[in-house]
Amino acid sequence: MSAILYIETNYFISFATGRDRATNDLLLTVPPAPRRVIPAVCFMEAFVTFESIKRESGRFIADLGRQIQEYSRGVVWADRDSRLGPLRQSRVEIDTMFDQFRERLLLAVETLNELGEKINLTREILRDAVGRSLIKDTTDNLILASILSHARSHPSELKAFLTENHKDFEVPEALQALRDAGVKYFRKAEECRNWLGALAPPPPS
Repeated sequence: MSAILYIETNYFISFATGRDRATNDLLLTVPPAPRRVIPAVCFMEAFVTFESIKRESGRFIADLGRQIQEYSRGVVWADRDSRLGPLRQSRVEIDTMFDQFRERLLLAVETLNELGEKINLTREILRDAVGRSLIKDTTDNLILASILSHARSHPSELKAFLTENHKDFEVPEALQALRDAGVKYFRKAEECRNWLGALAPPPPS
């Protein structure tokens, strides 16, 4: 039996950073593949988050470069070059890691764009998000309103919501609204993967 799996912006970032194998499995390999459903606004938020991380990484590399430049001015250190070498190499490694993060983020976006289902904004969703504040963060409240709208339109299907954003989504009002809509809540990708795996039919004998 398959199920609907709701995911949000945090999933993009979790996959891009390679935090755990379960997140990889849920996007790429788990059979039967759940219907991956994501509010359309999450795609934009993922890119906004990416730009923020890029700026932070750029500032860190720039600060490290200034420190290396300052330390390189020391002419009396006998071991100056041997100590500065690893620092210079670390700048290269940080750039390489950020490139990997960007590539994995784009892979998640492309995969969900092709294989996932998007919840587009409607007047009703916007009205619900404005009129019913279940989460303090306005963007997350809009994401939740999108998920609840979709879930209510699929009352007979198994549904789950995976998010590692416990701070915003794991509040009593939001959890109760998800339960009322028949959505099972998961805070860890591994638990969600195992639940979906248990729905798979047994292999033929």
